[in-house]
Amino acid sequence: MRKIKRVASIIVSMMMVTISLSAMQVRAVSGDLSLEQTDEPIADTTSLAAILGSSSGNVYENYFMGLRVILPESFQFADDKTLAEETGNPEAYLTDGKFTVQSESDINGLMVAEAHDKGSSDNVNITITNLNGYKLSEKELADIIKEQTRSTYDDLGLTTAEHEVREVEFAGEKHYEVWYTGELMGYNMYQRSILMIKDGYAMCIAITCLSQETVDRIVGDIEAIE
Repeated sequence: MRKIKRVASIIVSMMMVTISLSAMQVRAVSGDLSLEQTDEPIADTTSLAAILGSSSGNVYENYFMGLRVILPESFQFADDKTLAEETGNPEAYLTDGKFTVQSESDINGLMVAEAHDKGSSDNVNITITNLNGYKLSEKELADIIKEQTRSTYDDLGLTTAEHEVREVEFAGEKHYEVWYTGELMGYNMYQRSILMIKDGYAMCIAITCLSQETVDRIVGDIEAIE
């Protein structure tokens, strides 16, 4: 079970990396994706803390995106020190004990929240990336993630059952997600990576569990913040 937990975390991390701008640019150069820059203003740099959101216990809130993620009580979000260490450069992301960024350029495929279930390998990762003024739909972003992670699952030894882009509804709105199911060492794994784009930023909520019921419950409990 320990190895299953490690592989599940790796899958989520790999999924998060693919929403960086570099992956989009590769698609654009190859002609598979038409990236256009927009003149629309992106979020004010004075609201960087709001863009990152905050977590406590089993709840993550992001007023910029307008979402509240409420996990089952057995889940616990990592503290700010742990989040900063996950970046590989903790000194740059930890100020007075708080997880922070200095500029919009620091928000490039940045994991802003991570939670694990205390009794299983189930985990949730929330990542935000700055689109740097490029126009990109949630469907296009979902297609990129699906394409970029296809070989990753094979390399990790998973037997894929389903891997597709789907339109879904959560928090009262329609969005896109990458849905994945596969098997590893006799365990079935289920993952929903939900995407949301707002004011020049993209958020990905990746939920990986050994039970589809748990994954669906977490998605169903995501609330809109008025």
